[in-house]
Amino acid sequence: MRVSIFGPTGYIASAFRKQTQFECIPIERESREPLSDDVLYFIGSVDEHSMLTDVHLDIDTNLSILVDVLKVWRARKPNGCFSFIGSWFVYNQSPIPVTEQAPCSPLGFYSVAKLAAERLIESYCRVYNLPFRILRLANVYGGHDPGASRKKNALQWLIGKMARNEPIQLYYDGRFMRDYLHIDDAVRAIDVCLSDMPTDVTVNVGSGKSVEFRRIIEMARDALGSTSEITPWPGGAPDFHKTVQAKNFRMDVRFLRSYGWLPMVPLESGIKKMCWDLSHRV
Repeated sequence: MRVSIFGPTGYIASAFRKQTQFECIPIERESREPLSDDVLYFIGSVDEHSMLTDVHLDIDTNLSILVDVLKVWRARKPNGCFSFIGSWFVYNQSPIPVTEQAPCSPLGFYSVAKLAAERLIESYCRVYNLPFRILRLANVYGGHDPGASRKKNALQWLIGKMARNEPIQLYYDGRFMRDYLHIDDAVRAIDVCLSDMPTDVTVNVGSGKSVEFRRIIEMARDALGSTSEITPWPGGAPDFHKTVQAKNFRMDVRFLRSYGWLPMVPLESGIKKMCWDLSHRV
């Protein structure tokens, strides 16, 4: 199957293009035209903080470009599916573990725009009788994300600091829970969704397990042999972070697993590999 990849140079999209079984067609940044009937759409803003600096960024990036692509894709009269890479951020404070049917109550511009993008796709495709899939990803780690920062892929950013023996501060002293999925497993999950799943569905893509963030950090520090001092962020976490992001999270991934997918990379070995890779980049 040939798949047009929108946002082909991003962290997860780059890994997908290298590892997937499908023939990927990267679509240039300024183009809105898919070159195949099947589309995998990665384009999106990257964190919640843009609302503090540019109130239009999330809307322009997550919504305006999307509807342009949908319009051009429909004009192809495609015999394929529009698959959208979403985010766990749309759930926010839903009771955990979070199923695909859980209510969504996003608070930040990024997460509100991601949910709006899902709704736009669903509405557009149903009006024009076109197939779609929504893939909501948990936290993805592993590989190399050149855009990692305190705001995006904070785990890689913190491990990079520990590889340099720099001090780090953790929100809530790291005493919060997250669902982390290795990027290799994420690619395999996307493959399964595109090849085996029905259309017109929303799918949770995560490990289905929760782990305390502090444990991951200590695991990484031990693997690195780092002397970094770990201290709590004053006040627990910035007020902005407390407002726009859930403290604890875990996905229910039974729907994905019902199609034979299982995560293959244990967290400890994935973290050790990530530490080795990052330490050799320092």
